[in-house]
Amino acid sequence: MDRSVKTEPWSSESKVLVVLVTILFVVVVSMFWYILAQVREIKQSSQGSSQGSVGANGPISVQKGVVTIGKISFDTQDILGKGCEGTFVFRGSFDGRSVAVKRLLPECFTVADREVQLLRESDAHPNVIRYFSTEEDSQFRYIALELCDATLQDFVEKGICQEDVSAVGVLKQAISGLEHLHSLKIVHRDIKPHNILLSVNPLPPKVRVMISDFGLCKKLQNGKVSFSRRSGITGTEGWIAPEMMLSNGRVMCAVDIFSMGCVFYYTMVKGKHPFGEPIRRQSNILSHDYKLSALGDELWKTLILKMICQNPLDRPSASTVRKHPVFWERSYILTFLQDMSDRVEKETTEGTVLQHLEEGGEAVCSGDWRQFIDPEVCEDLGKYRSYRGDSIRDLLRALRNKKHHYRELNPIAQEKLGPSAESYVTYWLTRFPLLLYHTWSSMQFLRTEPAFAQYYDQAFTFPCDKSNHLPGWFFEKPKPSPSAGGQEKTRTPVRSRWKTKATKKDDEPPPQDSQVLDKEAWIKAGQLSGAWRPARLRERRTEKTSDMENLVWKLS
Repeated sequence: MDRSVKTEPWSSESKVLVVLVTILFVVVVSMFWYILAQVREIKQSSQGSSQGSVGANGPISVQKGVVTIGKISFDTQDILGKGCEGTFVFRGSFDGRSVAVKRLLPECFTVADREVQLLRESDAHPNVIRYFSTEEDSQFRYIALELCDATLQDFVEKGICQEDVSAVGVLKQAISGLEHLHSLKIVHRDIKPHNILLSVNPLPPKVRVMISDFGLCKKLQNGKVSFSRRSGITGTEGWIAPEMMLSNGRVMCAVDIFSMGCVFYYTMVKGKHPFGEPIRRQSNILSHDYKLSALGDELWKTLILKMICQNPLDRPSASTVRKHPVFWERSYILTFLQDMSDRVEKETTEGTVLQHLEEGGEAVCSGDWRQFIDPEVCEDLGKYRSYRGDSIRDLLRALRNKKHHYRELNPIAQEKLGPSAESYVTYWLTRFPLLLYHTWSSMQFLRTEPAFAQYYDQAFTFPCDKSNHLPGWFFEKPKPSPSAGGQEKTRTPVRSRWKTKATKKDDEPPPQDSQVLDKEAWIKAGQLSGAWRPARLRERRTEKTSDMENLVWKLS
């Protein structure tokens, strides 16, 4: 009995599935071989044999991974960093000098040309990365730049160079470099900790801070303050200003101020970001959801708050930021506080100047500022005048007077205050941390006065967060002077004064002929008191007369 096996034909769905799987397999295999070929080609070009080749700018030699083209040479194994679109940065040398060599693919040649052009224009400033040379071969373009020791990210997170420079010193140099770029109408568009570099020098300043990576920089046209976003969204996520993400946003220098404000906070609070964790950072920027609670200093807080404003027109310029009191030297702070003390010394409660200074002063004085000063310093504070413990003016007066009479203080007080301006200001600001913030921000309206123009920006006002509370003494009426007796003193005529003295001297009764006796008493009183002297004779007489007849007495 014959048995036959019958097979069922494949369904149409099965045939389609087989075809799709076959096509997918072929695509994957093709991509794998393509990628493998590209990797092999790159290795051959960078680390190939020791045989030389010829590039656009001269002969190329590759020996044991060291590539030499023109005056630039670098080791392909010594990688300093990686960028987008296949960009690598190697440690190398240029004309015997250690440099960083940036290697770019042909797709980035246009960007490289723009970067080199802007570097040549701006690298004369000490806080901008220095450019040395450019070389090119058939596959890559090489840019030789100044070699640095660390990034700002290394400074904050790894502690590199922290013994040589303070965080404030780093940020002051960084904003100085950005101010220089903006003065040349150059917008960086990628300010972040990784693009701020630190270089250690044997000579002062020991650590030099520089703005680097000009790949996304763009220059504003003459007369323009902004440009469109035709090139798309540029920058690093988490550090991009909100207007860069909006469809109708215009790019101005303010985009760099926003990013630098985030960098300021990141540096001052040791790695934290005002807009939170990386995964939600950019969305928080768009919704303006920030936190500055980790920053205790009010001066820094108000500065960063204005730098990260949602509206770019509300942000300060780089020049305004650089002149802010957070970057002042201690000697400059002392000069400002003394100048302000002189300015308000003679102000009365009827004027607005003293009112602006004293409003909200309770936060500075903490009840009575005198209790926070050492007894040796406060020893003779009220010797010549009284000081109110709840008055900012009196606190500034004490600071000024102690500095003026420093040599007259007892040795213990001098030791506590310190011999230098830095130690002196530190003594006062340590005990009254809000004094500089309160005084500077409260008196911004004095910016137009010549003596205070140097301390304030003429076009930008920072917020002043304080209460409008005034101390009780501010409402007291001034007491009249005891010598005045509440009434104006009447002046006695000279003649009547002399008459009084003469009549008291001779103890005579009042004369009958007042006109004659007044004259005689006046002359006699002058003679007795020695207030009269002989004058020249008006006429020379031929006849001899007595000496007393020829004398005319007048007041000396």
